[in-house]
Formats: sequence, structure tokens, C-alpha cells
Amino acid sequence: LSHARASIAAALVDIDAQAAIDRSLARFDATAQEGRARLHALLEAQSYRLASWRAAADEINWRRFFEVTELAGIRIEEPEVFDAMHATIFRLYREGVIDSVRVDHVDGLSDPRAYCRELQKRLDGLKKERPPSAWTRPWIVVEKILAADEDLRADWKVDGTSGYDFMNEAGALLHDPAGAEPLAAFWAAATLRPADFRTEQSAARRQILAENLAAEFNATARALHRVARADIDTRDIALIAIQRALTELLVQVTVYRTYVDSRGRVPADTEVIVAALRAAHETVRPSDRTVLAWLDHWLGGDLADEDLPDVLPQTATRKQRDERRRAITRFQQLTPPLAAKSVEDTAFYRYGRLISRNEVGSDPGDFALTVDAFHAKCLRRATAFPHAMLALATHDHKRGADTRARLAVLSEMPQRWTATLRRWLTLNTPIAEQGRLVDETVAENTPMTPPAGLAAKAHAVAESAAVPLPEDQLMLMQTLIGAWPLALAGPLDANDAATRDGISAFVERVAAWQEKALRETKRPSDWSMPNAAYEGVCRAFLDRIMDVGASVFAREAAALVASIAPAGALNGLVQAALHLTVPGVPDLYQGTEFWDFSMVDPDNRRPVDFDLRRAALEAAEAPAALLEPWRDGRIKQAVMAKLLALRADKPDLFALGDYQPLVLEGPQAAHGLAFIRRQGADRMLVVVAVHAAALLEGSERPQVEPTRWGDTEVLLPPGTASNAWLDVVTGARRRSVSRRIRVAELLDTLPVAVLRDAARG
Repeated sequence: LSHARASIAAALVDIDAQAAIDRSLARFDATAQEGRARLHALLEAQSYRLASWRAAADEINWRRFFEVTELAGIRIEEPEVFDAMHATIFRLYREGVIDSVRVDHVDGLSDPRAYCRELQKRLDGLKKERPPSAWTRPWIVVEKILAADEDLRADWKVDGTSGYDFMNEAGALLHDPAGAEPLAAFWAAATLRPADFRTEQSAARRQILAENLAAEFNATARALHRVARADIDTRDIALIAIQRALTELLVQVTVYRTYVDSRGRVPADTEVIVAALRAAHETVRPSDRTVLAWLDHWLGGDLADEDLPDVLPQTATRKQRDERRRAITRFQQLTPPLAAKSVEDTAFYRYGRLISRNEVGSDPGDFALTVDAFHAKCLRRATAFPHAMLALATHDHKRGADTRARLAVLSEMPQRWTATLRRWLTLNTPIAEQGRLVDETVAENTPMTPPAGLAAKAHAVAESAAVPLPEDQLMLMQTLIGAWPLALAGPLDANDAATRDGISAFVERVAAWQEKALRETKRPSDWSMPNAAYEGVCRAFLDRIMDVGASVFAREAAALVASIAPAGALNGLVQAALHLTVPGVPDLYQGTEFWDFSMVDPDNRRPVDFDLRRAALEAAEAPAALLEPWRDGRIKQAVMAKLLALRADKPDLFALGDYQPLVLEGPQAAHGLAFIRRQGADRMLVVVAVHAAALLEGSERPQVEPTRWGDTEVLLPPGTASNAWLDVVTGARRRSVSRRIRVAELLDTLPVAVLRDAARG
């Protein structure tokens, strides 16, 4: 290839050679009929077929990365491919340049378990060649989205996930469960869309299977059909019947994938498939229920489920086993992109009860997590994967950690928030458009389940509407409130140049999010077929409502943000403190040391002002001194710096320490969370405020007045009856009496307290 390139390069400097090349190219001129025929014949002789990019979803015949046809999957399970792909990683590990490996998209592999175990084995084998000062063991984490009741497989021999599960847990903890039903009811009434996320998700799964992943779906169905044809008992099951049954099964799978391998189906996988089969049993044609039972068998089950037709497997030949293995691999490599594209990249943009719960690794249907449930998650991690990575922000997050934290405040005030949204929907929508789009759905008493046909009517007028559909308006309003810059919160002066410039810059950021959000819904716009008219309507709407000189909405939004921002900042400090103190290894995403009010990429990948952060860190101001100017974000960095210093000083406490939830008693016990971590004689006590918006009422700082805690106390475990404690964040000294310590004392300066045993230094 290099020789050919050199020959062409040499020919291009020769006038006669250039003329010859031009004559040859002219023979393949596609603008002439004869040249077009020659060009077609030349292309047909290649080992590929040149095709329109629009054909990829239907006809692509290689495994790709989601929908990205430029990224083809490779067979990493082949030893020579594994060696070639990891040569640089192994060299860097051997030289001590790296100590750990993060495996991206592990569910895309044919056999994640085998891959992870082989990676661990190979890295272990290189330990003796590493520099003496290097870590003695490799640290491996995998990017894996876990369902609410799903555990990472212990036999993969990895240290844990890359942390989306913690991002979900921390976010859910900040949401008040009391807001779930009122917000869902309003969403359904105002938009005529489902109140529950599962319905939206199922519809998205069907659409993605039929459109975006049609080629992968058909390849899986054909693989299963070959299995059927290889057995005399099933050879007459038609491909179309398999496609129908497979669709229903895939729609009902609740996890990213199963992990059936040469060992067969383990109980965790059986539970997933059986649950999906039972749900699919209710939606398939009666005649296809037998096909479902065979799918169960072909995909790793030994017997049909007792609730399905009684179909027993037959003795398999080697060919049948090979075909079955290929079909299982196809199925298991289809479910991850289906989950990602239908949930994160479609349903998340269609469902807007409260978009702070529409985050990677989260299920918007699981609105909140109680304090007890959060403790249970931490205990489980401490036992099973104490060195798992913990994330609050990533390059893929839908909203920054502090954007989510501010929006979570709205769950504590659902009546006020829905009344505000009802006003804004009316305010921003011309009277004529209100009737056409929402058919009086902004009325307070609209039933939770709208009459059939109204949703279709709303979408039918989308292209001719003067304003966005109600769901797109509500998504936009939430985005504006969540990401609104603190410098613009409060009264807006339309005559102030800095205000106008700030609003303009913010609108451009939101407009980029808006375009992506509209296309990700895949209705009424899409990446493959952008609806320029509707997108134009939505952009014009954004510009109009954010016109500070003329818009009532902009002024009211700025005022609302100012009123909830202290509670949002309190939430941000709380989740930052938990991130650095609970079991696991915190991953700090660049730029999030200050407030992170980012939106989805590319907004979350903007350049970071590291000089500003470095200067603030070097100033080493005490967190308490930064409480007054909290809006600039330095207080968050200061708290994080104190906790990172503690981690550096007590590495064993964080790497090996246990986790013990503590009970709060008193009038505001529901607004606090506390735990102790212990390793040997070292102890660390953590106390934070949760769901504190009501306690902050009237405050302009992210700090609860101590008197509002009343006599609320933390109950400490045995051995701490009269302990002396040092708050590493504020420097304050505390003392527990009779195994009790008052929250008003612990949180008198900041909404977080992290204390170490003062006697231990």
C-alpha cells in the first residue's frame, strides 16, 4: 500500500502522468451514461457494496457500535486479536505508566466474563515486570449499566463498575418521593403522554427495533431461524413468527443483557429471561406462545417455563449447538444497543416527569431512594465491590451533577412547581395554539389518563404549530431552570450589557441541547430526517421566551432559580461529600470542582478554566469563609479538597473501612443522613442534610439555620459514648455525649460534616 501511494505521489508531479490519470478518470465520469456504467462495473467488482448511508439500519451486515457505521466491532475473543488490541495497554502497565484499566461498553463483547477474566490474568502475569514502586495489583472497572435489582457478576474478577450506579443512587437520594405522583400526573395531563416511564420505554424499544437496529434484529432472527431449521421438531417455525415473538421478548427485557456462555444460563439470567417471557406471553399472538417457549430453550433455557407451553428440548447435534451458540451471541449483543438507544437516547427525551432522573444509569420510573435504601446500597457495595468506581459526572451525562441537584429541589415543592408550569404553558402559548395543541390539557383537573386520540391530534399539528408541543416546552423549561447560570439568577436588567451577553450565551448553549433533544425523540424530528420546520419553531420559541426585554417568562424563571438555588447548592455539597466518603473510589470529572450546570454533550465537554480553579485551590480559603460567596463555586472545591486530603491521610480507612448506617431521632430526623466508617482504631463520622428545601425557606445561602434542627440527634454506635471529634471540613471540635450528638451542632456551619476521631489526630 505504501509503495502504491509513493508511485501515485511521484506520478502527480509529472505532467504527462497527470494527463494520463485525467484520461482514465474521465472514462468513469458518472455524469455520462457510459462512464456511469463503467464506474458501476468497477464498484461491483469490489469486496463491498457501496450503498447509501440510509441503508445501514436495514441492511448492514457487520456488527457496529450502536448506530455508528464507521465503528465496526472486532472479535476480541480471538487470541491474536486480543493480543494486538492490548499490546499498548500491556506495555504501559508493564512500564508502570498505568495502574488500572477502565473497560468501556463491556456489554458489547461476545463474552464479557471471559474477556474480563483474561484481562485480569494477563495483567497479573505482568506484575513481576513492573517497577518496584508500582501498585501490586491491577485495578479494573467496567462501564456497565445495572438495573435497580441487578448486581455486577462477582466471577468477572473486576473491582466494580465505572460508577453510573452511584450516580443514580446519589441523585435518587436527593429526590423527595412525595413529588413522584403529582409530577407524573401533571406531565400526563399537560402532554397527553404516558404518566409512567415503562410505557414510553416499551414504545421506544419497538421503534428502535423496527427502524434503527432493524439489520441487527433481522440478523438475530435469522440466526434463531437457522437453529429452528436444524431441528426436525422446529423446522416449520417460520422466520416471520420468530420475528414476532422475538420482538415481544426484546421489548420486555429489563436489563442491558444476559451472560449465557458455555456454562449455560445462570440463575440471574434465568430470572431475567423468565420474567421477560411471562410479560411477552401476554402480548404475543396465542399462536406464537409456542415460539416463545422455543426461544427460551434456544437462548439457554433447558426447559420451557411452567407457565408456557410444555416444550421439551431434544438431543442436539454439534451443528445445532454451534448454531444455537451463535444465536445466543447475536441476541446478547443486540440487547445492549437496544437498551442504550431506546432508553438513554430516545425515551429519556420523551418522558419529562422530572428530567433530573433521566440520567445514564438511572431509571426515570424509580423516582427516589429513601435514606434506608441508600444505606443498603452502600453496604452492598462495601461488601461486594469496595473498590468500585463512583461517578457523579461523566463525558456522557445528560445533565451536570449540580443541574440535577437543583432540579431535585422541585420534587420537594410539586404543587408550586406544577402551578408555575401551568402558568408558563399558558403564558408562552398563544390562545389559538393552546386549543390546537393541548385541547385544554393545562386545566387543573384534567384526568391522569387523557382520552384516546388527543396525543395523536397534538402531534398531527406539530409541523404547522406556532409553538413547540407541550412536552417539548416542559422539557425546555426544566432544562432552563436546571442549567440557569447563577450570575443571572434574580432580577434581570434588560439594559445591562453583561446581562444581555450572559443570556445570549446561555441561549446558544440551550439551543444546542434543544436541537439534540428534539432529534433524539425521533418524533417529530430525527437525526436521519431532521424536521427543519418544527426545529425552527422550537428555536424561535426559545429566543422569544428568553428575550429579557419583552418576556415575562425570563424574568419569572430568573426569580424562581434565585429562590431554589440555595437548596440546589446544598444538594450539590451533600452529593459531593457522599461521593468522597462512601465505600468506593471517586472519579472526579474535569471541571466539576466548581458548580457543574452542564447539559448533555457537547456542553459537558467545554474547555475548563483550570487556572481559575488552581488559583482558588492555592488560596486555601476555609469552606466556611466561602459560604457567603457560594455562587462562585469555590465552596464546593474547598469541601472536596478537605475530603481528598483526608483520603490521602487515611487511605486504609477508605479502602478497607466498614460502613455503618446511623439512626437520627428528633423533629427533623427525616432531613438528615448519617453513617460511620471504621478501620481498626480509625473512625469517620459523616452527617449531611437531605430534602432540606423547607428548612432553608427564606435563606439565601445553602445552609440550614441551626435552630431549625431543634433537638434532632444522631445516635452513635457503642464505643463512642464520649468521643471527641474533629470536623475536617470546618476545623470545629465536637463531643458526643451518651452516644448522642446534636445535628444542630454538627451542621451549624455547613450542610455537611465529616468528623474524624480527634484522639487519633
